[in-house]
Amino acid sequence: MPDEYINLHRKTVVLAPRAKINLGLGVLGKDTGGWHALDSIIAPVSLTDTLTVAFTESEAWSMELAGPFAEGVPAGEGNLVHRAYRMLHDRYPAWHGGCHCALEKHIPFGAGLGGGSSDAAAFLVSMDQLLQEAGFVASNEASLLQCAAQLGSDVVPATRHQWSRIRGRGTEVEDVEGAELLLVMAFLGESSTPETYHAVEQQDYTPAVPGLLDEVMAALAGHRKGSSIMPLLVNALTPAVFRSNASIRRQHDQLMQSTPGVQWVMSGSGGAFYSIVDTPQEQEQLVARARNVCRSVFPCITLRGFIPCIPGLEGV
Repeated sequence: MPDEYINLHRKTVVLAPRAKINLGLGVLGKDTGGWHALDSIIAPVSLTDTLTVAFTESEAWSMELAGPFAEGVPAGEGNLVHRAYRMLHDRYPAWHGGCHCALEKHIPFGAGLGGGSSDAAAFLVSMDQLLQEAGFVASNEASLLQCAAQLGSDVVPATRHQWSRIRGRGTEVEDVEGAELLLVMAFLGESSTPETYHAVEQQDYTPAVPGLLDEVMAALAGHRKGSSIMPLLVNALTPAVFRSNASIRRQHDQLMQSTPGVQWVMSGSGGAFYSIVDTPQEQEQLVARARNVCRSVFPCITLRGFIPCIPGLEGV
């Protein structure tokens, strides 16, 4: 056992996993395995959970949940953080310790904002580096990106230090030049990802989206106003969410009536919708208008990367 281990099991780390938005999402069809082929740009935003991890001497894992959006979040084996913990034990067989996690949920559950995936990614990347710094040696040559892919395709971009464009099942990842965008997020209700994809019909396929996303990337690189990007953004899953979730559709109709002239784009598989604005004043005004019909409205800004700074880790 490394000499540094005695310090590791006394260490507590506080992480701030970040939500994401999909700047457009295309469904291009299905592959031979029945998986939908996607094309989307993923950007981290300033809405965060708080994940406190305390290492313990005994090989045990536990989690306590708190926060305004803790309801419905699994605290046991169904939580992706627990799966990441088991993966790290497989990756570092000489590590016989455990950890206690306190997860404060501020990212809504079932919102299409990748909260659970970001929690797992922050845990995986941070704990992996801390174990290496403590002198433990990984038992396999699989990259951390490959480990993240085993947890789920949404976890992959959340391990990265920049924006991403994902294609296929989400494992084809390309760097995207990010930008600082002001936006307003409205959570309209919990959406089930499996039910959403089950409700996708062939008429929802969007062959034009890859070209639109090329334009979005050019606009970002050219530092155009955020509001000029909005007309390019399409989420092909929106009709499927409206078909499978009448409550979200009603909430969306009310939001549109309360904010005439404003375009709202769904993130991921719903049920959060966002709109990009150009000034803090516009952001403040839109937040106030949206809150007339929706309690969970968040002013946000896009960030450079997903993994926050912790002691011993490179900050982003």
